[in-house]
Amino acid sequence: MKGPCFFFAMIFTSLLFGQITGSVNYPEEGISFTIPQQWIGEELDEVFVMASNQEAGIIAMLFHPAKTKDKLIEQMQQGLHDELINLYPVGGISSTALNRVEGIYQGTLQGQAVKGKSVALINPHGQGIVIFSLINDNLYAARTDELANEVAASVSFSPSIATNSNLGLNPDFNAQQVRQYLANKHLKYVENYNSDTPGGGGYSINKEINLCPNGTFTFYGSSYLNVSSPNHDPYLKAGQGHGTYEFIDDRGEVYLQLNYTDGHYESLQVTYEESRTFLNGARYYVLDEVECY
Repeated sequence: MKGPCFFFAMIFTSLLFGQITGSVNYPEEGISFTIPQQWIGEELDEVFVMASNQEAGIIAMLFHPAKTKDKLIEQMQQGLHDELINLYPVGGISSTALNRVEGIYQGTLQGQAVKGKSVALINPHGQGIVIFSLINDNLYAARTDELANEVAASVSFSPSIATNSNLGLNPDFNAQQVRQYLANKHLKYVENYNSDTPGGGGYSINKEINLCPNGTFTFYGSSYLNVSSPNHDPYLKAGQGHGTYEFIDDRGEVYLQLNYTDGHYESLQVTYEESRTFLNGARYYVLDEVECY
């Protein structure tokens, strides 16, 4: 397997995480999983990486295309190699369940010796995933393996939007079908930049929309209404929602309309690109943990 260089180049440098925690649901991919407690995560290109300020090590999730166990074992035996990473299995790859293989890996990551466990899962509906739990080899312990097992045990596969007959990347999906996937969900946008130039600097932008089951929504982060405070939340102390939401069909497009309590509204076009959810062209994570009043 070939590893994404830029991702591993950042692992042992100052990485600004997007603070994604708890349950993560990608209905567009048909994949959901849970981040371990006291760990946070962020997607970097095609890799979802998790880290903790309480424990050493990293957890990384990557896609794999294998549809059979024999093919998956063959790929896992090749290890993970790139200009900045060299991981190879020790002790072989074993099949431990109908759709699961695993093994212990060691090698180097950006010049540092690492060791850890990998668990690979076959997805009957699409691309499978590989989970790597890695740590400096002198710190390797049972906990490293436990983290890989914990994340793997939380993974659930289901038909994705891209292949589901009720909704997909086809010209027929409508507001009602989008509502089935996004209502009662927590939508989160994360944008981070950390400069490596002299003097450093950077920024982090988070936007979160909770679409509550009673038809109200709450909004946190940099406001679409250009409110100056990055954490503007005028109704939190009053214990109210920030307005109501609805999904609207308009000339072949689907929009999420946010009707704020002050009379303003925002219409955000819902689109899917490469099985990911976008609002007005910005990628949003679809999470299960909704924060409602």
